[in-house]
Amino acid sequence: MSGSPAGATAFVLAGGASYAAIQVGMLRELVAQGVKPDIVVGSSVGALNGAYFAGDPTAAGVARPMNMHPSAILWRRDFRVSK
Repeated sequence: MSGSPAGATAFVLAGGASYAAIQVGMLRELVAQGVKPDIVVGSSVGALNGAYFAGDPTAAGVARPMNMHPSAILWRRDFRVSK
């Protein structure tokens, strides 16, 4: 891509629920090693993890999604399941 800086670092986070925890572990280790991205992109759960990381690219920020209950993220107030 012309105009892009040489050696730019991108974190590209895939979608898929099974990747969610793997991505958090990967981000934790990258932060611990001092690797900093120039851009963060993601799809589906990768977009959620990427948004949290971009908002707080520290070890504490990386851990935040893992400390949230899934219903805190995916709760719809307009939809009820009755028994």
